[in-house]
Amino acid sequence: MAFLKKRIKTDHIVFTILFTVIFVLITVVCIPALLHSIFAGRIAENDSAADQWIRTASGMICTFGILAVMRKIGILHKADYAVKPVAKGLWIGFVGVLFAVFQFADTFLANMAYAQTPDFWEVVLCVLAPLAIGWMEEVTMRGFTYNNMKRYFGDTLSGVKKSILWSSLLFGVLHLTRLRDVTEWNLESVLPIVARILYASIIGIYLALVYVQSKSMWTVVILHAMMDVPAVCTDLLLPKALTQNGGESLSSFEIVLGSLILPLIAMLPFILAILIKWRKLRSLQQTEDAG
Repeated sequence: MAFLKKRIKTDHIVFTILFTVIFVLITVVCIPALLHSIFAGRIAENDSAADQWIRTASGMICTFGILAVMRKIGILHKADYAVKPVAKGLWIGFVGVLFAVFQFADTFLANMAYAQTPDFWEVVLCVLAPLAIGWMEEVTMRGFTYNNMKRYFGDTLSGVKKSILWSSLLFGVLHLTRLRDVTEWNLESVLPIVARILYASIIGIYLALVYVQSKSMWTVVILHAMMDVPAVCTDLLLPKALTQNGGESLSSFEIVLGSLILPLIAMLPFILAILIKWRKLRSLQQTEDAG
């Protein structure tokens, strides 16, 4: 790791972007593909539980690697990983908590009558997988990417804002890895990915602001995990027929409305919270400077 300090400007934005992209590709694409090939004989086709276990394991393992890099280059702030500020942090991020609860009620509880009865390990996975996803993505994007960009842009109000925007935009763009699941290129398959990029960028800005205000990594990990619980439960426990349109042909307007417009409308509470928290950054920075 010595070469990271001596030969590469580790506080440069190019290094930050390249390292983040390579890390995410290794964690999300390469290692799961390798594990799938190793255990191919033991995994049934379309086995959602096995796929979730693989993604969970690869995310958890790889995150410790990025923590080691953060420690080497001096951006691992141990105070950010304390448990004590979590309660206050969740209050700061209450919009995310409420959104996660309503999302769970809308996407999973509304169809719970159709859900299969989970066994013990599926219940464990419904809790562990979102936490692993939240841990991996938050340590990567808010822990490494945001903090290292702040080294480049500076620990000023302008630097903090630029770091939030750049790291959140990168967080959104990295959801292009979802293109690996596209089997047929058309509006119905590609537009949800475009919406997911916009959605992830907005959520990324919100979580970065909560992280800056709370100074608590565990807060944003928990918030992230709560938002991912409905998707994991739906994928594991609901029949695929309920999560698809059943082969019905949709008009272009219906596709745009359902895949892009309605999800963005659902983001309005986050956009409002972002605008409020964005204005509070100046007073927060002034308080830190005075301290």
